[in-house]
Amino acid sequence: MALQAGTAQAATASSQIDQALRQHLQPLMEREARQLGWQQPRLSLDMSLPAPVERLPACSRELQVQNLSGRQELLARQRFRLSCPQPQWSQDVTAQANVSVLLLVARHILDRDQAFSAEDVKIERQQVARHDRGFFSKVEQVTGKTAKRRIRAGQMLTADLLDAPLWVRRGQSVTIVARHDGIEASTLGEALANGREGEIVRVRNRSSEKIIDAQVIGDGVVTSTWR
Repeated sequence: MALQAGTAQAATASSQIDQALRQHLQPLMEREARQLGWQQPRLSLDMSLPAPVERLPACSRELQVQNLSGRQELLARQRFRLSCPQPQWSQDVTAQANVSVLLLVARHILDRDQAFSAEDVKIERQQVARHDRGFFSKVEQVTGKTAKRRIRAGQMLTADLLDAPLWVRRGQSVTIVARHDGIEASTLGEALANGREGEIVRVRNRSSEKIIDAQVIGDGVVTSTWR
């Protein structure tokens, strides 16, 4: 990847190196943005420039960038070689790319098992790290989901913090649907535990006062089998 240096009088070698690396990393950032759904990503660089760089003349041609780390990872700390054809020089530098994006954070404290609504979240610009995956940029991606654990105000919302909606809550009245040999019947019960789609929860049958295991199949609906 190359960068047009412009006039030597308007630039220094260090500023040209910074611009060349930004242009080199830009396609990687755009690829990550497409794959991960990043919203309005911005790139910045932390560089370790050796002292001799300040004594290098500005390059009057395009700087050539070579990745010496052997990998194309946007957010990894990597080593590069930048070469100037006129006047001829080369310089190795270490750089760390930093990317910030618009994503969802908690507007206030959210308790465990609390369901998310649009009023519980807000969009902020946050810096992402190599290990950050599964965060959200749209309100509809989290609406109805529940908190796996207590979430602090301003905390970035990631997939490991959210769970599927609770369809049954402890103490809630539920409909127990029973099926046997093509016959279906229903009665009312009381959930003795929280439950999400497909989970097995203990339910008290209000007619018989018997406690049964039932599978959550809908919002406030569980199913059991006659024995």
